[in-house]
Amino acid sequence: MEVRMKLMELKLPDENGKANQLFKSPKTSPMLFPENWEQIFKDLNPTDFLSVINTCSEWNQLLHSKKADKLLPLVLPHILEYLPLSSILRSRLVNKSIFKLVIDSTLCQFSTNPDLIFSHDPNFQQSSLTSKITSLRARFNLQRMDHLRIFLRRAEPLSRISGNPFLTGNLTIQLGRDGIDGGDQGETLLLMLTRFGTFISSLSISIYHGTHLVTFSTLCSLLSKLPNLKDLHLNSMIPNEEVPIFDMQRLPPLPLLESLCVMSFAAMDRTLDATLIMSFLNRYGRQLKLFSCGGRLTISKNFGAGNMFVFTPNLSHVKIRPLNGISMMKLALVKWTNLEMLCISGVTDKFERCCYFMDVIRVVNNFRETLKAIELLVTLNFKGSRVVEKISPEEMKEAPNLKKVTTLIENLKENWLWDFLKGSCANLEELHFQILPSDQLPEKDKMEARKGFGLLRKLRRIVFWFENRPKIILRR
Repeated sequence: MEVRMKLMELKLPDENGKANQLFKSPKTSPMLFPENWEQIFKDLNPTDFLSVINTCSEWNQLLHSKKADKLLPLVLPHILEYLPLSSILRSRLVNKSIFKLVIDSTLCQFSTNPDLIFSHDPNFQQSSLTSKITSLRARFNLQRMDHLRIFLRRAEPLSRISGNPFLTGNLTIQLGRDGIDGGDQGETLLLMLTRFGTFISSLSISIYHGTHLVTFSTLCSLLSKLPNLKDLHLNSMIPNEEVPIFDMQRLPPLPLLESLCVMSFAAMDRTLDATLIMSFLNRYGRQLKLFSCGGRLTISKNFGAGNMFVFTPNLSHVKIRPLNGISMMKLALVKWTNLEMLCISGVTDKFERCCYFMDVIRVVNNFRETLKAIELLVTLNFKGSRVVEKISPEEMKEAPNLKKVTTLIENLKENWLWDFLKGSCANLEELHFQILPSDQLPEKDKMEARKGFGLLRKLRRIVFWFENRPKIILRR
């Protein structure tokens, strides 16, 4: 009740017209419990919040004390939820040693956490902090030149005080095909990255052909401005005749890079596609922990099982899409000794060998000692039909550390899935099904899924996902 009265008092200006005199008292600001501050932050407007941080000397003492460990994690979601971006940026400059560190480290873990890149939110909910970060990322999507101009105009005040406009560390850009083109536009982009590139930890870039030829020398120039890059997503639709002879040595050193997603370079030529991607792996592959690629790369003769290990020996997370039988055959031979998470996504086309159940078993057997989670986002075939071949229990080896399996809802009633779970997943704790948003989940399907609790003694929950959000959770 006392806190409520003080909140009412907070909204009244004093005789000099100044608000927030409450917070200038050491008895009422740092001495409040974090739970009280949680409520106060909900009621403060952005201007009042900044006034509190900037005018109350006790706040600096609090932020430098041990209480900061309890206070900031509790109130940070509320701060990000109601404050505009400009206020958050200014707030980070108030206390560089504590406040800035907590916000930056919290945002960075959502930017580069491999579990969030390759899997679902382990807390099974969209928190206010996650939602805020998602919306903040959207602000840094510079797909057109007018986006870049607006961004530079808003970021100009920060450049004068060495501020960071990339609060989440994420940047998305598009080169060519009505995006940012060569010439003056490219120079403007390079100038922006020269000023702010050190703040970027995650880059997603799409490259298209346009009126000005955008070559990979442009890409090298951009990457050279990002010394702290950790996560790189590349996608290209450049016609084969426009792809230059690519020199791996022109790629700049990126000592912190640990995550690489490359879906395509050349539009049609599979061999050329693989050659260009291999240039990146030859340059950065040994430092990568996460790698995601298109199935076309693994089909190429230039990318055999031996090369996959030689170029990327330290991978812990791998994602391949779309899948095909040839990709699976190679995965079953690669000797990645640290692989913990594997995502096999997509279905084969009519030009490639179908994916068989035995392919899945061979891959899991290959990584059974280290694998902790697997996503089987595939439908299996056998000799052109959906009738999946039978596998004897002796051919399935237990993966002792495999605790989580994610698959498509179409596989719920497939015998191969339950045979696989019984044969290889004795220690499974979580089973996840992905469902299209337009689909319904009949009650009989829930009952079908519940049989997993009887088959797997350590299974704790079964989760059904709609649009990457958990809607139904079954517990033991």
